[in-house]
Amino acid sequence: MNRDQSMPVVYIAGPYRANSPWLVEQNIRAAETAMRAVVDIGMVPLCPHTMTRYMDGSDDYWLAATLELMRRCDAVLLTYPAAAEDSIGTRAEVDEALRIGIPVCSALDELMSMRESLARAGGYLFRYVQEETVLRDCGQRELVRENEVLRSENASLARQVESMAMRIESLAEELAKPEDVRLREVLDALDGRAVIFDGLGARVGHLLDEMDEWIGRAGEAERLAEERLAHANQLQADRALRAAGAPSGGAARNAHHR
Repeated sequence: MNRDQSMPVVYIAGPYRANSPWLVEQNIRAAETAMRAVVDIGMVPLCPHTMTRYMDGSDDYWLAATLELMRRCDAVLLTYPAAAEDSIGTRAEVDEALRIGIPVCSALDELMSMRESLARAGGYLFRYVQEETVLRDCGQRELVRENEVLRSENASLARQVESMAMRIESLAEELAKPEDVRLREVLDALDGRAVIFDGLGARVGHLLDEMDEWIGRAGEAERLAEERLAHANQLQADRALRAAGAPSGGAARNAHHR
Protein backbone atom coordinates (compact mmCIF):
# COMPACT_ATOMS: atom_id res chain seq x y z
CA MET A 1 0.00 0.00 0.00
CA ASN A 2 1.17 3.51 -0.75
CA ARG A 3 2.17 4.99 2.63
CA ASP A 4 1.00 8.41 1.45
CA GLN A 5 -2.52 7.04 1.50
CA SER A 6 -4.67 6.58 4.60
CA MET A 7 -5.06 3.14 6.15
CA PRO A 8 -8.79 2.32 5.99
CA VAL A 9 -10.40 1.31 9.27
CA VAL A 10 -12.60 -1.78 8.92
CA TYR A 11 -15.31 -2.60 11.45
CA ILE A 12 -15.69 -6.32 12.23
CA ALA A 13 -19.40 -7.17 12.47
CA GLY A 14 -20.82 -10.49 13.58
CA PRO A 15 -22.73 -12.24 16.35
CA TYR A 16 -21.41 -11.97 19.90
CA ARG A 17 -24.07 -13.20 22.29
CA ALA A 18 -24.99 -16.90 22.33
CA ASN A 19 -26.70 -19.54 24.46
CA SER A 20 -23.49 -20.74 26.10
CA PRO A 21 -20.06 -19.38 27.01
CA TRP A 22 -18.50 -21.82 24.53
CA LEU A 23 -20.58 -20.40 21.66
CA VAL A 24 -19.72 -16.84 22.73
CA GLU A 25 -16.06 -17.81 22.57
CA GLN A 26 -16.54 -19.23 19.06
CA ASN A 27 -18.09 -15.93 17.95
CA ILE A 28 -15.10 -14.02 19.37
CA ARG A 29 -12.66 -16.32 17.64
CA ALA A 30 -14.47 -15.83 14.32
CA ALA A 31 -14.09 -12.08 14.81
CA GLU A 32 -10.38 -12.51 15.62
CA THR A 33 -9.93 -14.48 12.38
CA ALA A 34 -11.55 -11.62 10.45
CA MET A 35 -9.27 -9.15 12.26
CA ARG A 36 -6.17 -11.08 11.22
CA ALA A 37 -7.33 -11.12 7.61
CA VAL A 38 -7.86 -7.35 7.65
CA VAL A 39 -4.36 -6.80 9.03
CA ASP A 40 -2.90 -9.07 6.35
CA ILE A 41 -4.27 -6.86 3.56
CA GLY A 42 -2.89 -3.68 5.13
CA MET A 43 -6.02 -2.26 6.74
CA VAL A 44 -6.85 -1.46 10.37
CA PRO A 45 -9.44 -3.70 12.08
CA LEU A 46 -11.79 -2.40 14.74
CA CYS A 47 -13.32 -5.37 16.55
CA PRO A 48 -15.89 -4.78 19.31
CA HIS A 49 -15.85 -8.49 20.24
CA THR A 50 -12.28 -8.39 21.56
CA MET A 51 -12.60 -4.84 22.90
CA THR A 52 -15.58 -5.57 25.13
CA ARG A 53 -15.36 -9.29 26.01
CA TYR A 54 -14.32 -8.63 29.63
CA MET A 55 -16.41 -5.51 30.20
CA ASP A 56 -19.72 -5.12 31.98
CA GLY A 57 -22.66 -3.10 30.66
CA SER A 58 -26.21 -3.51 29.48
CA ASP A 59 -27.08 -4.84 26.03
CA ASP A 60 -28.70 -1.51 25.15
CA TYR A 61 -25.50 0.34 26.01
CA TRP A 62 -23.22 -1.91 23.97
CA LEU A 63 -25.57 -2.04 20.98
CA ALA A 64 -25.58 1.78 20.89
CA ALA A 65 -21.83 2.02 21.61
CA THR A 66 -20.80 -0.40 18.87
CA LEU A 67 -23.00 1.43 16.37
CA GLU A 68 -21.15 4.62 17.27
CA LEU A 69 -17.80 2.87 16.69
CA MET A 70 -19.01 1.54 13.34
CA ARG A 71 -19.99 5.03 12.14
CA ARG A 72 -16.35 6.07 12.47
CA CYS A 73 -15.07 3.33 10.16
CA ASP A 74 -14.51 3.24 6.40
CA ALA A 75 -15.94 -0.21 5.74
CA VAL A 76 -17.67 -3.14 7.46
CA LEU A 77 -16.56 -6.79 7.17
CA LEU A 78 -18.91 -9.56 8.32
CA THR A 79 -17.41 -12.50 10.20
CA TYR A 80 -19.32 -14.77 7.79
CA PRO A 81 -21.78 -14.05 4.95
CA ALA A 82 -24.98 -14.83 6.91
CA ALA A 83 -23.92 -12.98 10.07
CA ALA A 84 -26.61 -10.30 9.69
CA GLU A 85 -29.26 -13.01 9.39
CA ASP A 86 -28.21 -14.67 12.65
CA SER A 87 -27.81 -11.57 14.86
CA ILE A 88 -30.14 -8.65 15.43
CA GLY A 89 -27.17 -6.53 16.55
CA THR A 90 -25.27 -7.27 13.36
CA ARG A 91 -28.41 -6.56 11.35
CA ALA A 92 -28.65 -3.14 13.00
CA GLU A 93 -25.00 -2.42 12.20
CA VAL A 94 -25.44 -3.40 8.55
CA ASP A 95 -28.60 -1.33 8.19
CA GLU A 96 -26.94 1.74 9.72
CA ALA A 97 -23.83 1.33 7.57
CA LEU A 98 -25.90 1.17 4.39
CA ARG A 99 -27.97 4.14 5.52
CA ILE A 100 -24.94 6.40 5.89
CA GLY A 101 -23.03 5.05 2.90
CA ILE A 102 -20.41 2.77 4.50
CA PRO A 103 -19.71 -0.27 2.28
CA VAL A 104 -20.54 -3.67 3.81
CA CYS A 105 -18.49 -6.70 2.72
CA SER A 106 -19.62 -10.26 3.39
CA ALA A 107 -16.24 -11.71 2.36
CA LEU A 108 -12.61 -10.65 2.36
CA ASP A 109 -12.46 -10.66 -1.46
CA GLU A 110 -15.03 -7.86 -1.57
CA LEU A 111 -12.98 -5.81 0.88
CA MET A 112 -9.76 -6.37 -1.09
CA SER A 113 -11.42 -5.25 -4.33
CA MET A 114 -12.07 -1.80 -2.86
CA ARG A 115 -8.79 -1.49 -0.94
CA GLU A 116 -7.33 1.29 -3.08
CA SER A 117 -10.52 3.37 -3.20
CA LEU A 118 -10.91 3.06 0.57
CA ALA A 119 -7.29 4.08 1.07
CA ARG A 120 -7.80 7.23 -1.00
CA ALA A 121 -11.02 8.14 0.81
CA GLY A 122 -10.02 6.91 4.27
CA GLY A 123 -11.03 9.23 7.08
CA TYR A 124 -13.17 11.49 4.90
CA LEU A 125 -16.35 9.45 5.06
CA PHE A 126 -16.79 9.91 8.81
CA ARG A 127 -16.28 13.66 8.59
CA TYR A 128 -18.75 13.82 5.72
CA VAL A 129 -21.34 11.83 7.67
CA GLN A 130 -20.87 14.03 10.75
CA GLU A 131 -21.23 17.24 8.71
CA GLU A 132 -24.28 15.87 6.93
CA THR A 133 -25.83 14.91 10.26
CA VAL A 134 -25.26 18.42 11.66
CA LEU A 135 -26.77 20.01 8.55
CA ARG A 136 -29.76 17.67 8.69
CA ASP A 137 -30.40 18.38 12.37
CA CYS A 138 -30.12 22.16 11.81
CA GLY A 139 -32.53 21.95 8.90
CA GLN A 140 -35.02 19.95 10.93
CA ARG A 141 -34.87 22.43 13.81
CA GLU A 142 -35.42 25.32 11.40
CA LEU A 143 -38.39 23.54 9.85
CA VAL A 144 -39.87 22.95 13.29
CA ARG A 145 -39.52 26.65 14.14
CA GLU A 146 -41.06 27.63 10.80
CA ASN A 147 -43.98 25.26 11.36
CA GLU A 148 -44.58 26.63 14.86
CA VAL A 149 -44.64 30.19 13.52
CA LEU A 150 -47.02 29.19 10.73
CA ARG A 151 -49.35 27.42 13.15
CA SER A 152 -49.39 30.44 15.44
CA GLU A 153 -50.08 32.82 12.56
CA ASN A 154 -52.77 30.53 11.12
CA ALA A 155 -54.50 30.28 14.51
CA SER A 156 -54.45 34.06 14.89
CA LEU A 157 -55.74 34.54 11.37
CA ALA A 158 -58.51 32.01 11.98
CA ARG A 159 -59.67 33.90 15.08
CA GLN A 160 -59.62 37.18 13.18
CA VAL A 161 -61.58 35.73 10.27
CA GLU A 162 -64.12 34.22 12.68
CA SER A 163 -64.60 37.57 14.37
CA MET A 164 -64.98 39.31 11.04
CA ALA A 165 -67.50 36.69 9.88
CA MET A 166 -69.60 37.27 12.99
CA ARG A 167 -69.60 41.01 12.36
CA ILE A 168 -70.55 40.54 8.71
CA GLU A 169 -73.32 38.11 9.69
CA SER A 170 -74.71 40.59 12.17
CA LEU A 171 -74.68 43.33 9.54
CA ALA A 172 -76.24 41.03 6.95
CA GLU A 173 -79.08 40.15 9.31
CA GLU A 174 -79.71 43.80 9.84
CA LEU A 175 -79.72 44.58 6.14
CA ALA A 176 -81.88 41.53 5.32
CA LYS A 177 -84.85 42.90 7.19
CA PRO A 178 -87.65 44.42 5.02
CA GLU A 179 -87.25 48.13 4.52
CA ASP A 180 -90.48 48.99 6.31
CA VAL A 181 -89.48 46.87 9.30
CA ARG A 182 -86.09 48.50 9.49
CA LEU A 183 -87.69 51.93 9.15
CA ARG A 184 -90.19 51.14 11.88
CA GLU A 185 -87.42 49.93 14.20
CA VAL A 186 -85.46 53.06 13.49
CA LEU A 187 -88.49 55.30 14.17
CA ASP A 188 -89.32 53.38 17.36
CA ALA A 189 -85.77 53.65 18.54
CA LEU A 190 -85.47 57.23 17.43
CA ASP A 191 -88.14 58.48 19.76
CA GLY A 192 -87.09 62.05 19.18
CA ARG A 193 -83.37 61.35 18.95
CA ALA A 194 -82.31 61.88 15.36
CA VAL A 195 -78.70 61.32 16.38
CA ILE A 196 -79.25 57.55 16.02
CA PHE A 197 -78.96 57.94 12.24
CA ASP A 198 -75.49 59.32 12.60
CA GLY A 199 -74.58 56.43 14.91
CA LEU A 200 -75.91 53.82 12.47
CA GLY A 201 -74.04 55.39 9.57
CA ALA A 202 -70.84 55.50 11.60
CA ARG A 203 -71.30 51.85 12.60
CA VAL A 204 -71.75 50.73 9.01
CA GLY A 205 -68.75 52.77 7.91
CA HIS A 206 -66.68 51.35 10.74
CA LEU A 207 -67.65 47.78 9.82
CA LEU A 208 -66.75 48.37 6.19
CA ASP A 209 -63.37 49.78 7.23
CA GLU A 210 -62.75 46.75 9.41
CA MET A 211 -63.68 44.44 6.52
CA ASP A 212 -61.08 46.10 4.31
CA GLU A 213 -58.48 45.83 7.06
CA TRP A 214 -59.17 42.11 7.68
CA ILE A 215 -59.05 41.37 3.98
CA GLY A 216 -55.70 43.11 3.78
CA ARG A 217 -54.38 41.13 6.77
CA ALA A 218 -55.62 37.87 5.27
CA GLY A 219 -53.77 38.62 2.05
CA GLU A 220 -50.58 39.44 3.93
CA ALA A 221 -50.83 36.26 6.02
CA GLU A 222 -51.34 34.21 2.87
CA ARG A 223 -48.26 35.79 1.29
CA LEU A 224 -46.14 35.07 4.39
CA ALA A 225 -47.38 31.46 4.45
CA GLU A 226 -46.41 31.00 0.80
CA GLU A 227 -42.93 32.46 1.44
CA ARG A 228 -42.33 30.19 4.44
CA LEU A 229 -43.57 27.13 2.53
CA ALA A 230 -41.22 27.96 -0.35
CA HIS A 231 -38.36 28.35 2.15
CA ALA A 232 -39.14 24.96 3.73
CA ASN A 233 -39.27 23.33 0.30
CA GLN A 234 -35.89 24.87 -0.55
CA LEU A 235 -34.38 23.44 2.65
CA GLN A 236 -35.70 19.99 1.78
CA ALA A 237 -34.36 20.29 -1.76
CA ASP A 238 -30.94 21.33 -0.43
CA ARG A 239 -30.80 18.34 1.90
CA ALA A 240 -31.86 16.03 -0.93
CA LEU A 241 -29.02 17.39 -3.10
CA ARG A 242 -26.51 16.84 -0.29
CA ALA A 243 -27.84 13.33 0.32
CA ALA A 244 -27.55 12.52 -3.40
CA GLY A 245 -23.83 13.22 -3.20
CA ALA A 246 -23.16 10.70 -0.35
CA PRO A 247 -21.05 7.53 -1.16
CA SER A 248 -23.23 4.57 -2.06
CA GLY A 249 -23.52 1.65 0.36
CA GLY A 250 -23.12 -2.12 -0.15
CA ALA A 251 -25.93 -4.55 -0.81
CA ALA A 252 -28.68 -4.62 1.86
CA ARG A 253 -29.34 -7.74 3.80
CA ASN A 254 -32.61 -9.00 5.38
CA ALA A 255 -32.06 -10.54 8.79
CA HIS A 256 -32.21 -10.31 12.58
CA HIS A 257 -30.58 -7.81 14.99
CA ARG A 258 -27.62 -8.71 17.10
